[in-house]
Amino acid sequence: MKKLLLILCLIGGHLLAQGQVPTEREVREKINSGRLGVNKEVSSSRNGEGNGALEGLLNYSRKMTPQLSMSQVRKGLADTAQVIYVTDNGRSGNFRYDPANRSADDSAMVLVVGNRRYVREADIIYPRFFGTKGDGETDDTKSLQRCLDYVKSNQTIDFQGYTYKFDNVRLNKPDVILRGGGAKLIGTLVIGDKQPKTYNCKISGFYFATSGDAIEIQNVRKLEISSNTFIGSDKSIHVVAGPSGTHVNAMVEINKNVFNDVNYCLFVARAPNSTWMVSSDFTFEGNVANNALVTAVYADGMDGLKYINNVIFTPSDANGRKLKKNHLRIDRESDWVIVANNNFFESGEESLYFENGKAVNVNGNNFAWSGQKGVYDVIALKGTRKDLIANISANIFDCFSGNVVSLSKEVSGSVGLIGNTVNYNNKLPKYYGKDSLGTFNHYAVLAGNPAVQVTENNSYSYGQAANFKIKKIGENIANISRDGGLLSSVASSIVNASEGSAFNVFKLSNEYMSGESFSGIVNVIAKGSGNLAMYQLMVIKGAKSLPCEVKLISSGGLTEGKNNNHPSFTFKESNGILQVVPVGKTSGKFTITAKSEGALVISEMDMP
Repeated sequence: MKKLLLILCLIGGHLLAQGQVPTEREVREKINSGRLGVNKEVSSSRNGEGNGALEGLLNYSRKMTPQLSMSQVRKGLADTAQVIYVTDNGRSGNFRYDPANRSADDSAMVLVVGNRRYVREADIIYPRFFGTKGDGETDDTKSLQRCLDYVKSNQTIDFQGYTYKFDNVRLNKPDVILRGGGAKLIGTLVIGDKQPKTYNCKISGFYFATSGDAIEIQNVRKLEISSNTFIGSDKSIHVVAGPSGTHVNAMVEINKNVFNDVNYCLFVARAPNSTWMVSSDFTFEGNVANNALVTAVYADGMDGLKYINNVIFTPSDANGRKLKKNHLRIDRESDWVIVANNNFFESGEESLYFENGKAVNVNGNNFAWSGQKGVYDVIALKGTRKDLIANISANIFDCFSGNVVSLSKEVSGSVGLIGNTVNYNNKLPKYYGKDSLGTFNHYAVLAGNPAVQVTENNSYSYGQAANFKIKKIGENIANISRDGGLLSSVASSIVNASEGSAFNVFKLSNEYMSGESFSGIVNVIAKGSGNLAMYQLMVIKGAKSLPCEVKLISSGGLTEGKNNNHPSFTFKESNGILQVVPVGKTSGKFTITAKSEGALVISEMDMP
């Protein structure tokens, strides 16, 4: 009764102050539209008693929900109402009295007045309930984190299209939908924590506009990231290196997103002590990268990846192209990888790079203008795996700087190169590497291990390019490794020396197998009949038009040629070949082993 009298007094006093005598109809209208208005969805008051207009108003008022600000609620104006409607901008909504609730007042979901607690009735949660401004200027980190801490399983957080600026916030609740509605997030959204678990969460409808990581994933199974736009981020979706375990990050679906000028669309990290199978069963489908500045998808190990129906562009302008590398690169080891029906444009280096890949299926893709920064193969299968199974079929390879498919020296297994269309041209569009592509051979498939089983049946178009060959299997390919920016290569040769003659021992080239320019240090060990000599050389060819210089830095051992079994030599270069010239009486059979370091590759003489 106190509440109803208060309502009537407030309304009546307002009308009387204006010189009016309120009628029942006017009071009803005031209840419906004024500060103490109504919500007709709620009706729990008992019927009043008595007759006349006043009693009718009381009966009508008992069915109404008081509309109050949070400040008025805390002043006790809600009285004993079971349901109230809070009118604060951004925090409006129904609150119901809950005698069993013991939560603290958070000015968002629970309001406390004396011993009474009002709990918000909401299936959909809005960040503005928790005090976010959403204006793109105010730091909303604390308010947004309160929202993510509060949300319950099977609820949706609707960001309502506002712009939220924050540092980083974390969601570690399962079965939550984050709905952007066009909202812009300027900050890092973290999903997961140190404890691996299944989330079943969905993130959709956002514009991520941050220069750092947009989304970080930590120990998450089952997550969908779809229909978002990422602008200018470093690692748009970053799977953070975490504890060791198998399939800790798994069943992550990244679908129908747009990536504009980002370094990486997806970056999957791995801790040094973790198995390569820590991440598994990712799907990257139906996405568009309008310039992946470094590598579209990178993973340091992956046990299952479906990479299908994407369109990946890389920059071609002079500034943007400096960093670009791959469309897909998987280091360490991988298995069960499907790359299908993608459009891959203008990779800087290899389009697809697999280290120790096992089951690799590359089907129905368009590869255009691959390897623009230098001489790189379209698909590179690296490492030491002996049980490779690769199916490369029904693709289009249109212009490339290196080979179509290459396998490093230690890789063996089975490769099917079937039904592809290959178009080779010595003049690669937008190529800005230093080496002339017409000066060395290019292959549809190049494999160094004779144990590799290759099935090949494709359609080729290479015009007058005599340097395009179908395949080369089982011949020596340079044994190259890399330490930071330095190349390292090892080669060995046997020389049947005769006094005074020059003998070819190693081919000299750069990492692209081109002899136009290279430089490095070569350490040589010469052995024969139990005798030993060591030499350190500086080898440099600064440009195609310049001669190659071979300078002796130091030497030791039997270097003077006093006897025929002494491994004593001088060194020179001729047409890209490192030669040895016996010194003094040196003659007979010697083993020459060398290791290069720098921007130089040495390889055995049967290299192309």
